[in-house]
Amino acid sequence: MVDVSNSIARKRLEEKVLQILHISKHKPAILILNKVDAIPRKNVLLQVARNLTGGFIDGKGTTNATQKTKKSYLDLAKYMNDEKSNCDTEEEGFETDVMRYSSDLGSISLDNDQHADNDNETIDCLQRKLRNVKHLCGRETSWKQFEAVFMVSAINGDGVAELREYLIFKAKPGDWKYHSSLVTDQTPLEIAKMCVWEKLLEYLPKEIPYNITVKIPYWEVNEDGILNCIIELDCKEKNRYLKYALGKRGATVGKIAREAKQEMMNTFKCDISLKLVVK
Repeated sequence: MVDVSNSIARKRLEEKVLQILHISKHKPAILILNKVDAIPRKNVLLQVARNLTGGFIDGKGTTNATQKTKKSYLDLAKYMNDEKSNCDTEEEGFETDVMRYSSDLGSISLDNDQHADNDNETIDCLQRKLRNVKHLCGRETSWKQFEAVFMVSAINGDGVAELREYLIFKAKPGDWKYHSSLVTDQTPLEIAKMCVWEKLLEYLPKEIPYNITVKIPYWEVNEDGILNCIIELDCKEKNRYLKYALGKRGATVGKIAREAKQEMMNTFKCDISLKLVVK
């Protein structure tokens, strides 16, 4: 998505965007020009689209005409897309086979957070791929493999319906990855950390929350169904951040603990005994 009201941003695609497009060549990509209502001259939009697509849409070259036109924004987008051939689409059968999701708080293992490990591996893999294609994007300013171009105005809704219809049309039927009753795929440990992290962002100033690591060294559900847990706030630079995290006479950490505990109780629907430790 490109903000066409920004005269600098509309001249070229960002290098990071080009890197992602390179490592995702096997996936369809579209170009969305937003804030078209801010551009009174329609031929400017045509030229921006051609610059960012390199004059190609879905592998087909577009004309070089940039003459003045009275076409509407939607007509312009259709005009650009109509210059290339319609691509074939395939429909696949749709079958649903979902499993009910259940999470037992008492069975959580602190020593084997596989979900977090998988996330870290995925991020590392993506970063390696981006580094490998960085040399390809130095002089590039456009992407010639966009499947379609959409010109929209989010503020007044122009072109949004057409974009929505396109996305629905291109969506492929498939099995549900998660049960419909599942609110999130995060583990209870991750949710607990996020409850605390939210309060750190709310009550600690500037960069301080980003220099505190949230850890859970103890997590156990007793016979009465009460979740007992200890959550540690590990300050990277203790001399600078510890006093802010504690607050005057422990007022700040106490408020964070109370509100985080309530958030966790609302989420897990059980009584919780929470001890928040600042280190």
